[in-house]
Amino acid sequence: MKKKHGFDTWVDALGDKELPILPGSVAQIEAILRDDEFAMRELAQAILQDVGLALSMIRMANAVPHRHFHSEITTCEDAVMMLGTETLRRHVQQSPKLEDRIQEPVRTWYLRLAAQASYASMLAREWAELRHDMVPSEVALAALLYPLGELMLATFDQRCTGSYLELAQNAQVLPHEAEYVALGINLEQMGFELAEHWRLPSMARECMRARNAKHLRSLGVMLAFRLAREAMHGWVHPLLASDIRLAADYLDIQRAELIESLNTVSTQFNAHLALYQQSPVPLLDQDQVEYLLNEGFGPTKPAFCLAPRKDLLENFEAQLGGEELDSKEAVINTLTLALHHGLGLNRVVYARLSREGDALVAQRLEGTDHEPAFNRFHWPLNNDYLMGQLLKRPAPFWLNASNREGIWPQIPDSVRRLIGVRAFFLHSVFIHGRVDGVVYADRRYQQCALDKKTAGAFRQLVMLTMQRLEQLTPVEETPPQ
Repeated sequence: MKKKHGFDTWVDALGDKELPILPGSVAQIEAILRDDEFAMRELAQAILQDVGLALSMIRMANAVPHRHFHSEITTCEDAVMMLGTETLRRHVQQSPKLEDRIQEPVRTWYLRLAAQASYASMLAREWAELRHDMVPSEVALAALLYPLGELMLATFDQRCTGSYLELAQNAQVLPHEAEYVALGINLEQMGFELAEHWRLPSMARECMRARNAKHLRSLGVMLAFRLAREAMHGWVHPLLASDIRLAADYLDIQRAELIESLNTVSTQFNAHLALYQQSPVPLLDQDQVEYLLNEGFGPTKPAFCLAPRKDLLENFEAQLGGEELDSKEAVINTLTLALHHGLGLNRVVYARLSREGDALVAQRLEGTDHEPAFNRFHWPLNNDYLMGQLLKRPAPFWLNASNREGIWPQIPDSVRRLIGVRAFFLHSVFIHGRVDGVVYADRRYQQCALDKKTAGAFRQLVMLTMQRLEQLTPVEETPPQ
């Protein structure tokens, strides 16, 4: 499978494919259907334990017009009600099976991903019920489908079993860093494009867009998947403490109650280990968690620093400087891709003024797929001298050792906690003399330093972006200041 810029090729290649069904799903579904008094909730939960089966059922249900359903099918319960149990039985029997589709070592990796998706689904449902969500099963399905891109890659491009598989299994490496080094593509974006193509439920699609972390339902799914990944690694990730804090704040509960919730889900998940051939998820100890929250794991150190890719960078520069990009959104998307995939900056944000005009909020993010806290990027403007100056005219800024002492105290406390680094780039973007947004970029880790060459390339890419935006925006259509 060839990798090309853009995702049309992936959609063309994978658009008619299905994920395989887990070995134990056939017997499990058959056992439930043999009971004349089975509960629909029990059947739906069994389907949700197998991401491949759940995906195919939702796709089938939404592809069939039905006079009793006037909107999209968003839960497995509704999918089974529409299609019927006999259709489910035939589908389970006829669908491709994991053991026939995927060879080792990728099969083990797929089972781990399926287990992680199932754990996230259980946790998202648990939290949705705690939050009195109107449709917890809709949230559960969205969490299950969250890693769609990676699951499809594991199934249909098994040449990735080399460096990506090795990196993906390292708890210290974030998934999008592994993607950068080994694949050169964004798996979350690939999953989103496929979800759009298949018209999966809007909730599932929205959760695959990092910027939607500002919405509480989407944040819950993102955070549940993040903690599911940490659960699969035995709760040893350096960011576990910060994720537990965020989850407790999200649910507005005490940490002891959150730990009880996590242990409840772990116990439920461990009852189905045979389906995924995984080791049990250990239960969290209150004292251990409090120690981590107070002491932490120590400084987070990168497994590696991202390096620029000259060929990609030149390609992105050519796009920004040419006439191929024909919309404002395409230009901004290309800029963020260029800064991350071309220049090697870990986290990139294009932020715009909030409706109230009192803060900058994320509109487009790159390199932050598995950082739900950072994806809620919000830079308040009250009495902010630095941002006040940038919003007066197009200008770059680089926070570094030479100016940090004077500037750092002026940055809002909430921003300092959010970014967790003391070096970054900023550049305000203007169209015909009026501010459109601000670009933020960093390397995520203190050990991965910014330098003058990168600062120059950052500025050049933003300048090309502004030129193209002005070409695409007539003066009379420029929004008022």
